[in-house]
Amino acid sequence: MTSNAGQELDHKLAAWRNALREELHTNSHGGLGKRCPKLAESIVDTFPRLEVVRLYMNPLTSTSPQYVGPVPNSNAWTPQEPNIPALSDFCSSLFGWSGEHLLNKLNSNLWPGVTFRMFASCFVVYNTSLKAIVLPRTNAVVLKVINASNKSRAYMDSTELGLRRVRVSTKNFTSLARLHNLPVTPDAKNQTCVNPTSDSFDSYARFIPGNN
Repeated sequence: MTSNAGQELDHKLAAWRNALREELHTNSHGGLGKRCPKLAESIVDTFPRLEVVRLYMNPLTSTSPQYVGPVPNSNAWTPQEPNIPALSDFCSSLFGWSGEHLLNKLNSNLWPGVTFRMFASCFVVYNTSLKAIVLPRTNAVVLKVINASNKSRAYMDSTELGLRRVRVSTKNFTSLARLHNLPVTPDAKNQTCVNPTSDSFDSYARFIPGNN
């Protein structure tokens, strides 16, 4: 990094630090929940360290000129399904999540990606008898296919016009995560019993046979 580039980075970091301190003091954008003046005062002029910033700006990868080691053969890479049991175990052992808390985390952060990967996979098939999309490791029952309204279609480009909003059941995902036997909890407001989290998810996909 040249001296001029280094000086420019120093100036940008100084401006960023001042803006960060100001936001922590005032929470002017309302994204913090509360003001944090003590945290703002703890930010020193050497934060962040330049060597750390440079590592973020120029991370060492297998394509870096200074990299020494075997170069992976990217042509051999093939799409893989998410391993739901392994991911569930990973979250339990590393983060200490369990039960309803773990299921809520998976429902919010993992199921959308699993569903998208299923629709995007070149190996996905549609089982007409089960009304489910099926991959070797998992499946998801299609609950509903929703066409875009005429109003929505007016704002879509040509690549989006073939998309449908598809509601799929996540019960099989929950079963694979070994969280399907969680107790049903009472809903005090409605005097009914409810599951800890939603058991369906909306995604977007092309036309699915048997659901029009």
